[in-house]
Amino acid sequence: MTRWLDGKVAVITGAGRGIGRAEALHFAEHGARVGVNDLGCARDGTGHDPSVAASVAAEIVARGGEAVASDHDVRSVEGAEGLIAQAVAQYGGVDVVVNGAGILRDASVLRTRDEDFAAVMDAVATATWRGCRAAATRVGGQKRGGRIGNTTAGGGFTGHLPP
Repeated sequence: MTRWLDGKVAVITGAGRGIGRAEALHFAEHGARVGVNDLGCARDGTGHDPSVAASVAAEIVARGGEAVASDHDVRSVEGAEGLIAQAVAQYGGVDVVVNGAGILRDASVLRTRDEDFAAVMDAVATATWRGCRAAATRVGGQKRGGRIGNTTAGGGFTGHLPP
């Protein structure tokens, strides 16, 4: 197998479950040292469990990779910057950042409360923006290039209209 990411550092938000977890495992499988970020909250954004990110990081290490867990809250400037700073302190830089954190408040447009919409936008759009800015600031200053990617679940493109 080609390890096309040997020596690279990848930071992935929302990496505790689902698509983000798969991305973290994939990057590690291809040689990246991975910053696994996840609040460990419920799908609706409530709660906080640092063991969610820690378990994915431990899985990567058990498979022979390198990983560090993070429960920084990337909805805040401090959280996004702290996440990137942690990867730099641990591994000396950042080459790839994938913003995938998000929550779901599953209701039709007619039943979605304003506060639920705001919470989803904060976890999806604001967190992505802050992750991009924190990454771009660091990656640009490294003078070695880098990549920023943003992922979403299918509902991010199609929406959902439950009954």
